[in-house]
Amino acid sequence: MVAINKKREETITVSSKAEKKSKRKKIRKVKISGKVSAEVKNVVPSTSSSTNDKVPVLCNIDYNSLQKRHLFLKKDPTNQFSLIITNIPPYITPIALGRILAELGSGRPEEIIAQRGTAASDKITEGFYTASARLKTETAVEQALQNCENIPFLSLSNIDIKLTQNGATKSCNEYRNSFKTMAQLQESVNSYIEKHDAKILEEKRKAKKMANVPDEDGWITVTKSHYKPVPSAIVVKNKEDLLKLSKKKKRVEESIAFYSFQLKQSKLKHLEELRRKFAEDKKKLAIAKAARKFRPL
Repeated sequence: MVAINKKREETITVSSKAEKKSKRKKIRKVKISGKVSAEVKNVVPSTSSSTNDKVPVLCNIDYNSLQKRHLFLKKDPTNQFSLIITNIPPYITPIALGRILAELGSGRPEEIIAQRGTAASDKITEGFYTASARLKTETAVEQALQNCENIPFLSLSNIDIKLTQNGATKSCNEYRNSFKTMAQLQESVNSYIEKHDAKILEEKRKAKKMANVPDEDGWITVTKSHYKPVPSAIVVKNKEDLLKLSKKKKRVEESIAFYSFQLKQSKLKHLEELRRKFAEDKKKLAIAKAARKFRPL
């Protein structure tokens, strides 16, 4: 049996479950850690018990003596060169798994494939998962199962394997890393503006180049080559000028007729104003004529 205890460092213990009474006495520990990505395949390993292969191997994992997890190792009945490992925690990576199997005397596995897991998506193995380890020979598989109780105490931290982050620590680090620094934001903005300016310049060059060039049908596209001039700014020095300007705007707004009856009323007012002015002008002309008459007596 290989048991794994985690008190700041993970430990694994491997044990053969065949001959329950005689082979439960010896317990060996292996500390584990590490992180590596595994190829995920939706291959369901065979669980048939009709073969005469070795009995599954049990691995106990202890988190600060509060929780226990189990790793089960069994010879794959469909492939004589492979071992099936089930109930693998997410922090036990294929590299750590390969080194554990190497300590069993079977040598490094040629390939370790994550077959299925408890995660919601089939594309990731975030939860507990099942893996298949393909060894070089069939004797290596048998030797790994036979020597599972004879491996020495092994600390994976001594062979440069670190545990992958999981739980709250992993979530906090991912949340912190999701934010960009000011330098990164400034760099992304500058790069975007440079690309945008270069794109506009390229479009202007193409438009200028194709200005008088006919297309396939012989037509020449005529476009507006200049923009409307921006109106000059109005400089106001005194409050009186500002009041005059605001009054002028109000008059212009009031003179605009929105409804049809307002338009008629504005026309009538305009006619009345013209008639009044005409009558006043008539009086002025009569006074001027009377003043020009010659009266000798």
